[in-house]
Amino acid sequence: MEFEITYRDTPQTVKITDNVLEMDGNQHPFEFQKNSDSSAYVRLGNKTFYMYDIQIKDGELVYTLDGTRYALPYKDEMAILMAKMGFKSSKSAGHGSIKSPMPGKILSIRKQ
Repeated sequence: MEFEITYRDTPQTVKITDNVLEMDGNQHPFEFQKNSDSSAYVRLGNKTFYMYDIQIKDGELVYTLDGTRYALPYKDEMAILMAKMGFKSSKSAGHGSIKSPMPGKILSIRKQ
């Protein structure tokens, strides 16, 4: 799983694979144990944290840790890919132009 959070105005890419969390090129032992729909225990290295009121909505990761509420800008894998392709949001749709990295010409359109 890969996602991006912005902490102190600095985007951080986070990758989680096989109980290892990689951030800024550093790898840390990681474990996530879901307690309920909105709370979890997180072990990072040799420290354990209890996070609650966890929500991911409207491009933000919101949670409470040690009595402090955090709201961090958040992009999941799809949002990161859409940003690389030049789209502002996966939710925005409707009008505009589509830009292709490779120019092309439509030769035929088949219809059944």
